Amino acid sequence: MIASERAGTRAALASAALLASAMSAACFYWLPPALAGYTGVSLPVAWAAMLMLAPLVLEPQFLLATAARLGAPRFKPAVFIAAYLAADWAAPKLLGDTLGLGLHPDPWLRQFAELGGVLLLTLLCLCASSVRSGRQAIAALLLLAGAWGFGALRLRAVEEATQRAPVLAVGVVQAAIPSYDKLAAEHGTYQAVRQILDAHFALSAKLSGRVDLLVWPETVYPTTFGAPKSEAGAELDAEIASRAGAVPLVFGAFEHSDAGEHNAAFVLDRGGFQTYRKSALFPLTEHVPAWLEPLRLPWMGHWQPGDGPRILEAHAGSALVHLAPLICYEAVRPGAIAAGADLIVTLSNDGWFPAGAGPRLHLVAAAFRSVETRLPQVRATNSGISALILPSGEIVGALPFGAAAAARYEVPRLAPFASPWRMRWVGPAALALCGLLLAAGALLARVRASGERRA
Repeated sequence: MIASERAGTRAALASAALLASAMSAACFYWLPPALAGYTGVSLPVAWAAMLMLAPLVLEPQFLLATAARLGAPRFKPAVFIAAYLAADWAAPKLLGDTLGLGLHPDPWLRQFAELGGVLLLTLLCLCASSVRSGRQAIAALLLLAGAWGFGALRLRAVEEATQRAPVLAVGVVQAAIPSYDKLAAEHGTYQAVRQILDAHFALSAKLSGRVDLLVWPETVYPTTFGAPKSEAGAELDAEIASRAGAVPLVFGAFEHSDAGEHNAAFVLDRGGFQTYRKSALFPLTEHVPAWLEPLRLPWMGHWQPGDGPRILEAHAGSALVHLAPLICYEAVRPGAIAAGADLIVTLSNDGWFPAGAGPRLHLVAAAFRSVETRLPQVRATNSGISALILPSGEIVGALPFGAAAAARYEVPRLAPFASPWRMRWVGPAALALCGLLLAAGALLARVRASGERRA
């Protein structure tokens, strides 16, 4: 972006679009193969689509921030940073990524997200990259020092609270059966469901020691639960309920309503169940706008969104535990967690990702939900990466991608904490600041033009 600061409007915007495409190619090189495998298009077509759409749906903040900078030339660094943060917050970015995710490996810096979410870490990155003078360098160093200082204190407090907290034993199953449709095509729908359930029952039985809560992944039961569509479906429902036994089971299945079918999380506990319907659906593959419905391409999904975050309850051991469920894509969205939870439970199926950067990025994004809320998180994915995430954002006991395994995690139950992040102030503040700078720039330009006319 430095090279475009003295460029004209068209050149600056073209440079921003090129940067968005280049960043997407460098960071999301795994996405075109995943899209090609999921939709059936050729790999070159998937690459071309990603590069062309990158400035609009993957990294739109570059175009928007550059346009804002051109509108307020007297406040270039400040307006660019403010517009970038505002776009990261408000623009419909497909993957929900932001620069601050890259700071997760630093155990102190990632704690700073508790004050304003991962966008606050993006602000640190932008301030450090915008240094042009000695004064700016000193200011950036002071900001980083403050973030590290806060992070050190916060990490110590969270670790001490974690050590004192009572422990909940949670079992997680990762069966590594990513392609349900392929299994159904080869063996028939009933046999496919039968194999999936048998695999999860078998892995669950391998868990040793006390288990207070059992968690299976997203859509692990690939049909409706509680409202069977056939006699065989009713028998499978009853088998899940009976074999779950005294341990509450959290699992993914479908739920039907008057609006249509929902991707849902179920908590099966003491003979009854509660549900949460996924609210943030991935565009096209899970939900299609009404004007695109006539296309009916085979990879287009037609689930309906739920009503937003909610709390589900489970009698885990002798305690009543309040669960905040997240389903797959929702883990990248900071506002998807209901207040009043003891534990975040994330169900996902990352089987459409190739092994490597994609699943890791999804895991790191989910980890920041625990930092922001000071809540532990249990993550169960069908193909990986399943893990326990501590309130500090530390990832514990991660199961390898593609491995069929089960893990027992000792999850701390911390006392309720009113996280400052709940105000989610960084994005709105950045948008307001950007508007003020643009207004001030326009006013100064008008004053200057008026003075030149008088002269």
